[in-house]
Amino acid sequence: MKTKSIFPVLLVFVITFFSCTKDDGGSNASGDTINYVIKATYDNPNDHDGRTNAEVTHLALTTPSGSSSVSENCSTPLSIGSEWGKYKSGMTVRATCESVLSHVTVTVEIWRNGVLWKNQTVLGGNYYTDVTVTGTL
Repeated sequence: MKTKSIFPVLLVFVITFFSCTKDDGGSNASGDTINYVIKATYDNPNDHDGRTNAEVTHLALTTPSGSSSVSENCSTPLSIGSEWGKYKSGMTVRATCESVLSHVTVTVEIWRNGVLWKNQTVLGGNYYTDVTVTGTL
């Protein structure tokens, strides 16, 4: 008699166990791949011997460990980050780019898992261009 009453409970348990799937909130359980793309262009290339791409004088990018990678005087366009490894869910990533050159337009893009996620373009001015893009995974 006891065997018959346990069978339905065991059957419900087995069906429930195999029908449940892990909900990871839609994110990759091993983390996200982040790629930073930096573009700096002269507003008037003719003033710079026809060169269209400019340098950025300061660049700071969040690494997967949460620290910052800082570089000075980087040629653009520049794409970096995907080879650094996976970023954990909940991390805040930030890209800060500055140019002290006059009339330089700067674009900063953050690509998350191969899809453009965050971006900002700041038009060049007479003296200084500063762009910061931030997002939380």
